[in-house]
Formats: sequence, structure tokens, C-alpha cells
Amino acid sequence: MQQKKILIIVGTLETGGISTIASKISSYFFEKGYIIVIISLLDPIVEAHFDTNVVFYHFSNKKIKKHKIFYLFRWIQYIQKIINLEKPSCILAMTFRIGSMSVLANFKHHTRLIIREVINPKLQGINKLETFITDLICSHSNGIIFQTNVEKEIHSYRCQRIGKRIPNPVTVLLDADSNKINHIAYVGRLYNKQKNIDELIDAFFLANKKIPDLYLDIYGDGPDKQELVNRTAKLNLSNNIIFHGNTDNVCLFYKNFKAFVCSSSYEGMSNSLLEAWLTGVPCISSDWPGVSEIITNGVDGLIYPRGNTKSLSNDIISLVSNVKLANYLSTNARKNRSSFSNENILKQYFEFITSGN
Repeated sequence: MQQKKILIIVGTLETGGISTIASKISSYFFEKGYIIVIISLLDPIVEAHFDTNVVFYHFSNKKIKKHKIFYLFRWIQYIQKIINLEKPSCILAMTFRIGSMSVLANFKHHTRLIIREVINPKLQGINKLETFITDLICSHSNGIIFQTNVEKEIHSYRCQRIGKRIPNPVTVLLDADSNKINHIAYVGRLYNKQKNIDELIDAFFLANKKIPDLYLDIYGDGPDKQELVNRTAKLNLSNNIIFHGNTDNVCLFYKNFKAFVCSSSYEGMSNSLLEAWLTGVPCISSDWPGVSEIITNGVDGLIYPRGNTKSLSNDIISLVSNVKLANYLSTNARKNRSSFSNENILKQYFEFITSGN
């Protein structure tokens, strides 16, 4: 009997949410006896951890940054070529853009194809025509995985009809420490247009006036790092805000923090927020669409209005100063672990992707 095979199609396997999820899915399918094949279309770099038996295909040996539209037909042909060569039992395409190309490449093969959506097109400024076209094409797949119901409801009825909400799987390595240092944390890309780290720094400035020995640890890198370093210096906070850059296994540090902040305008589903939240770090998040499917404000975390630095500052002060509140939120957050566990979520992925095989 021929061994079953899954083909996973991604843009890049550099550090990030998609590469982490792809790694977890590939490990789970391997344990189930599948051969794992992965195509990356934008970048040959593989930074996430994958089992040594994974077969990788890279569309190019160079990172593709500009004029991606000109690669459209070549990408479709390349995906079709790998489908012909590998003859997978099922296909998982990460994002609607990649999914629409995969549907066209898979047209003659009729291999079971599932698409995973990771963005909200309205919030990310994707034009209506592109959204209409990708929705129309993706509705001809066998199923769509949405991270949140908010994300699902943005798309067409045809896509919703074949869609299923499956949140991200989370690995909890440690429990938050009761003897925390006077630090709060941000983890993510340093990109203000989405992540609003500049607003977080402004809010921290206000909180630091009340609590002078408070520190902000920023983990991650991105195009706005120097701007944020300059902003920190201008506010005379260089001794209180530490830029750590990208750090392996940053979740090992979560246990020490008094609070974790997600200041984004939008997210698919924030992996760093989930990891900190389930570790038991008291979490503060902006009210990005979908966060209420994770955090219940005042019960297992705090949610503030996007862009409101005063409100964020007050929440930081509350969690750092009020041990009883912090412990209450932490205890309630940990009760959600089973709902987001690797075992629970990856089982849902497996059953949805392979159904019908």
C-alpha cells in the first residue's frame, strides 16, 4: 500500500506564525504515517524546526521581494509541476493568495485541497477586486480553515459554507512565576503600521512616570526598529526599554514577566499572545477584531481600545500594582490550555485536511 503524502504550500519558512504552524502540522502528520512535502514560493530560507525527513522545494534560490504579481503564472506552473511529481494525498495551502494559485494548479488533479486563511483583507487594505477573485477561486477548494469567526465572516458565503474555525495550537513550556521581576514584555515584528509598538512605548512612558523602576522588554526585529530606538532615546527611556532582537524560545522568558502586551491593529491570531496568556502571564491586548474569541475582558485578561495610549498605560499600571488582579487573570487564563493544546488543535487539523481520503 502506497504511503500517504501531504503537500504544504507556503510563502516563506522564515521565523513567524506560518512557519511555526507548518512545522507543527508536518510533525503531526509524520507521526500519523504521512510523507511531508513543503513548497516555499518566496524564500529559500528555512528557520523553523522541521523533521529531517521533510522534502523541501523552493521556487527560487533567491528571496523574492518585489513585483510578485509577475511571478503569478510561474508559481501556478511550479505548484502544478510538484503535484505531478509528488502525487500528494492532500494539499494544505497557507493563505488565500497561495490557495487561489493552488486551486488553479490542482484543477486537473482533483487532489483534496484545504486552504488556511491568516489575514483579514479589510483590515490589511487588500482591494475589493482581489478579495472577490481570491474568494471566488478558493470557494472551489475542499475546505477553508479560519483562525477566528471574525475572519470567517469577512469572506463570501461560498467560502464560509466550506469553512471551519480552528485556532492555532499552542505549546506551553512553563508556568508563570509568582516572584516576577518588574518587567513587561512585547514579542513580535517591529512594524508600527500593524503592531503599534510606538503607541506601546508612549503608553509605557506614562506608566513609567508612576512606576519608575518598571521595564519594557521588546523581543523581535523589523523595519521600524531604529525608529523605535530613537523614540525611546527621545523619551529618555533607554535604560528602561530593552531591545532584545529575535530570540529563540522566547516563551521560556514569559514566566518572569508581570504583564504581556499585544498592541496590534489587527492579527490573524497572535501566537505570542496565546503563548504568554496560556503560560499564565497577565495579558493586555488591544481590541483587534477576533481577540474577544480568546480573551474575556476583566476575566482572563484586559482589552483596551486600539490607539488609546492612556487606557493602555492605566492597564499596565493596574497589572503591575495590583497583585490580586494579576493573579486572578493569570489563574483564569490557564484554564483555557486544553482548548488550545497541540493535541486538541492538530487533531482537528488532521481530521479536516484528510476527511474523504
